[in-house]
Amino acid sequence: MKDKFELGKVEIKSKVTKDQIFAEQGKKPITFQEVQMIMGDDAWKQSLETLLTAFN
Repeated sequence: MKDKFELGKVEIKSKVTKDQIFAEQGKKPITFQEVQMIMGDDAWKQSLETLLTAFN
């Protein structure tokens, strides 16, 4: 079994866009305005973990 240091190593990439990184990681960016629309007047009544789960 590899130690934690070895498991944390990643390939360093250059000349990639944030969109390419998001696509590779399966992430969708969200703007602050979109967060505000979702939250409405009930800002921060939900935990951050709950909000992040809802965005997936």
